[in-house]
Amino acid sequence: MKNTYINTILEKNELIEILQKQVLYFNMYIKDDSMSDFNTTSITDLQVIKSKLNILENKKDIEFLKYLCSSIGNYLIHKLLNQNRICATDLKSLNEALKNVSELRDYAIEARLQLNRNADLIETKDTKEPCICAYYEWLQNDYFLDEISSNLRSEKIIRSVKDFKKLFTKNPVQVAFDVESKEFIIVLFDLLYQKNIIKPKIRKGHFVPLKEFSVDLDNKVLFKRDMKQVKYSVKKNTEKYHKIEAKAMKWIGSYLTLS
Repeated sequence: MKNTYINTILEKNELIEILQKQVLYFNMYIKDDSMSDFNTTSITDLQVIKSKLNILENKKDIEFLKYLCSSIGNYLIHKLLNQNRICATDLKSLNEALKNVSELRDYAIEARLQLNRNADLIETKDTKEPCICAYYEWLQNDYFLDEISSNLRSEKIIRSVKDFKKLFTKNPVQVAFDVESKEFIIVLFDLLYQKNIIKPKIRKGHFVPLKEFSVDLDNKVLFKRDMKQVKYSVKKNTEKYHKIEAKAMKWIGSYLTLS
């Protein structure tokens, strides 16, 4: 099939500009981390493409475009994987997020992306080769990490101190958090970063490791939205935010006073 046919069918159905922007945006992300959130961007792109396909009547065109869009999506995903910009956890998180977008549940492109299958293949490969995942570097002494971990466990915000501490190693694992405490977790990690206590490694964005490895107590993805959006939604309620911030600063401040 010649490129002229592909260009013609894309232009006819107003998809060529959308796909060009998608490829450009993901390429920018690989180079300078300009993409704010993998899930949000991916879902937005799928929604825009779906809106175009929904008004088509030619079944042959629809099937070809589904095939073409999913092929481009898989190409971009594999490119991001090869550049260590995303990992298996990102794919599973995206798949979970797509399930929660009702409009996409019967969307063929989602199925063709085979996100969970690709994630499983990556994890199988990673048992033989070290996985390069985003994680945090703890910049202060271990005693303070012990204190933070102990506080979180005593208030039943985390299930496992051991798992939580692995967020600050090169081999992080999923950390189970109490869903009712996720606003506190956002504020706490934001302050730890601002106070130069933690530093994200491998990928930019001080919420990236937290989002990738956070699950609720039922092992479901904890943060489905863009983390900056979650942070701003917390800050909208000024009184509540200041109360949460005061608690987090009490934990951090006691250490900073001693250091």
